[in-house]
Amino acid sequence: MGARAPRCHGRRVGRGAPAARVVAGGPRSPLALRLRVRLAAEADYRSGGHAGILALLEEARRSGDPAAWSEALSLAHHCLLGPGQSETRHGLARELITAGFRTSCSGDLLMGLLWRTVDHVLDADPHAERHLAELRGLLARRDHLAVGFVVRAIDVMLGIRAGRLEETETEAAACAERGRRAGDADAAGWYGAQMVAIRWYQGRIAELVPMLAEEVNSPTLSAVDNSYLAAPAVAAATAGDHRRAAGALARLRGGDLALLPRSSSWLVTMHGVVEAAHLLGDTEVSAAAYELLGPFAGLPAVASLGVACFGSTRHALGVAALTMGDAQRAAEHLRMAVRDNLAMGHWPAAVLSRVR
Repeated sequence: MGARAPRCHGRRVGRGAPAARVVAGGPRSPLALRLRVRLAAEADYRSGGHAGILALLEEARRSGDPAAWSEALSLAHHCLLGPGQSETRHGLARELITAGFRTSCSGDLLMGLLWRTVDHVLDADPHAERHLAELRGLLARRDHLAVGFVVRAIDVMLGIRAGRLEETETEAAACAERGRRAGDADAAGWYGAQMVAIRWYQGRIAELVPMLAEEVNSPTLSAVDNSYLAAPAVAAATAGDHRRAAGALARLRGGDLALLPRSSSWLVTMHGVVEAAHLLGDTEVSAAAYELLGPFAGLPAVASLGVACFGSTRHALGVAALTMGDAQRAAEHLRMAVRDNLAMGHWPAAVLSRVR
């Protein structure tokens, strides 16, 4: 359920011939800078950090090269998708929109508007759908495969929030096909995330045990995406296979839950950890997850760039408190989760919080 940043066509910096041109142009060439930007972003993304790409972003700003500047902005934003990084993300998105007016690549402006929309979705901002509508309008005039795929995926998420689960399942399959046509490596992973959300709110998550057992080891998953370790734990525990569920949870937990990278899938991963621990009666894991999630109570558990949503993080806090035996605290969190879920129009999540 992680993500790789969509790229403007023609801007990709990679190995082979482009690298040869970097050598020909010298280490101070614009193409050399763009290559260093991409390498720094990939390193930061794998480690869950952002110091390297932000340092090179400053260099790109000073370079006077609009292509390097816009690419560094987009990649830096992509390394800051975890919770608690909203303010920095919003600044980068605004700057990328500005850069979009200075480059010859129309995708730069679309990318800036996409990141702005994603930021508002991740924040559960009440104006998120307003920005999404603006982006749809621009895509209607000039299509962009990568950006269009993300917009379509967000639409699927909104369909799940609206409770149109059967209809949205068909839309999710069509979205995945669009992603495959666009050559997006996240198409299969995002479809899996959407199916997990649909089956979860249908009460049929156990049906996904075989699919998740296969998908968890897929090489197409993001290097920092641990949600596909959490989902099998929940599915197996729901199916009554506690041994498999405990094994999946132990594999995910490792030595310390706090060491998991705070990526775009972290909140969803922790949501799964809490649900699996509840089904297994694991109070130790529940307590650890509760402490980690506390600072992010006001955020929704959104996967990747907004492709699936599991409701208010306060729901997970309530379930964790319930597992720990603190019914009063659990009720307080769950009442607030109902309010949050109603505010974001997530009707299945609101119902689940009420039931709990």
